[in-house]
Amino acid sequence: MHDRQGREALLLLVAQFVIGGAGRNSLPVANFYTPTGAFGRLNVAGVAAMIMGVIISVPFMANDFYTGPIGSSLGGADVSYFVSGIVAALIYLAARHRFAPRSAISSTVS
Repeated sequence: MHDRQGREALLLLVAQFVIGGAGRNSLPVANFYTPTGAFGRLNVAGVAAMIMGVIISVPFMANDFYTGPIGSSLGGADVSYFVSGIVAALIYLAARHRFAPRSAISSTVS
């Protein structure tokens, strides 16, 4: 039980200080919920990355509904989740600044 709590505490610390940057260059929480906030109405880069990740993952699928050619050649291993996650992350990282609202870019630059 204590081992699990330790892992969860470590995960929270990593998320706070490594991923979150310990509060540096972060925007107010209210900006997540207002259409005119720093994030705008729609995150075009995020939606495009998600759609492209799903489309690219289709050949890697292997389930009862559909088995793609790559999933079949892997002996029925469904690796589509990993492929779509990695592809979507790379597309988003490449496109996030290009499609970000101007207010989001200027708000995070110190």
